[in-house]
Amino acid sequence: AAANDVRTRTQKVLQEIEDYLERLTLTKQQFVLTSGLVVLVLELETTLQNMSFQVQLYKDELESSISTGGIVTVSKLIIAHQPRPHVMLKGKYVGEMVNVILMKGTKSSIETSSPLVTNLRRTYEIVDTRGELIAGGTCNFDKKRDCFQLENLKMKFSTRMQIVQLKFSCQLTSHGMVGSAETMPSHPFIVITNESQFSGATARLILTTAFHSDLDREYKMPEPHETIGWPQFINHVQLHFLASTGRLQELLDRARGYLQGEADFDHRVLS
Repeated sequence: AAANDVRTRTQKVLQEIEDYLERLTLTKQQFVLTSGLVVLVLELETTLQNMSFQVQLYKDELESSISTGGIVTVSKLIIAHQPRPHVMLKGKYVGEMVNVILMKGTKSSIETSSPLVTNLRRTYEIVDTRGELIAGGTCNFDKKRDCFQLENLKMKFSTRMQIVQLKFSCQLTSHGMVGSAETMPSHPFIVITNESQFSGATARLILTTAFHSDLDREYKMPEPHETIGWPQFINHVQLHFLASTGRLQELLDRARGYLQGEADFDHRVLS
């Protein structure tokens, strides 16, 4: 009975989070937002999605424990911080730290972890498994904070106007058993070789990503018949402009400061 009660409550929380995310999506689709509100919605989406991942992890742990009759280690790699979709020059640093966190169940115990590995992904396929196209794409596990931090990520290649993404993976040891963990694909980006390619690459990136939610991880150019509303397109272009000009981080810090005033938000939703 207790297990069924917990199962029901976790499913209810997951549905509530999904409802909040749908409302945020509708807000972006129906209203042209100020720069501050665009960033606040972005931060709320990221926070809610990470909450959903954690609650789903607890649910999976419960189901596994019931089916096996013992303690089961469940974990998930999440990209907690990463650059927005952007165009970068070959040989230049990404410009922002990439933070990958290891979410764990309530009873999960991770003894050791291999270094994090960065893989390049294009058109749904991994195209660089040995790190030859990426510099600074590996780092050790910070066990105190349960995370990996890549501070000097650099692309050593041109994507030839193709949109690419990154995936991060590692090997984990729990109770003497070894398993693998992998993130979802990162936000998309394009790597160019000279400034003359910037406008064309930016247009391609904006057109592709504008037709997708920020929570999507599969991207393709829109078909000629596809349409989106003007507010959604303007909000997307505005977010891309903020990221390109360096103002996004400043507004994100403000948004996080505002949300800090709702410090009991997680507790109220999960209780």
